[in-house]
Parts: sequence; C-alpha cells; structure tokens
Amino acid sequence: MNTPRPYYDLRAVREAVLSGRAFIAHRPKNLEMLGALGFSDSDALAEIVSLRLNDFKGIAWEKGRAADEYLKRIQGRLVYIKFFMENGLVVLSFHG
Repeated sequence: MNTPRPYYDLRAVREAVLSGRAFIAHRPKNLEMLGALGFSDSDALAEIVSLRLNDFKGIAWEKGRAADEYLKRIQGRLVYIKFFMENGLVVLSFHG
C-alpha cells in the first residue's frame, strides 16, 4: 500500500517560516480559529513548524497548484491546515 506523501518537504516549510517567508491568509474561517485559540499569526506559524508527517492528510489542488493538507490537534481542537509554497509559505487554511 502506498502511503501518501506531502508535495512539499517539511524541512523547506520550516525554513520558510523560520526565515520570515511565510504568511497566513486572513480568511474569515482562519481569523475565527486564530481568535478561538488566542493565537497570533506567529503562534499559528509555530504550530506549522511543529507539523509531523503523521499529521499529513493529503494534497488538494488550488488553481492548478498543489497544496498540502494536515490535521493537527491544538488545544483540544482538530485544526485543518492547508498551504503551498511560492516565494515562501502561503497558508490558505488554518481552521476547524
């Protein structure tokens, strides 16, 4: 059985975040979850840095571009995280 693999290497994702080349799209669902968790964008990006391969769920396609999807339990909530890389990390989704 083939285990699904992320499109983007988590090391490159971490490097983008740690070097300041990452941002979270301020979509309503994302802002709602950030508020519910009491998180700033930096807090959310710190959670992304701590992602592991076992959090990976699949790849979605956004306007012809691969976007990795992860599910991570944060403060007892299951958070859906979706991102792609283009001149850094672009986080499209960070919500329940």
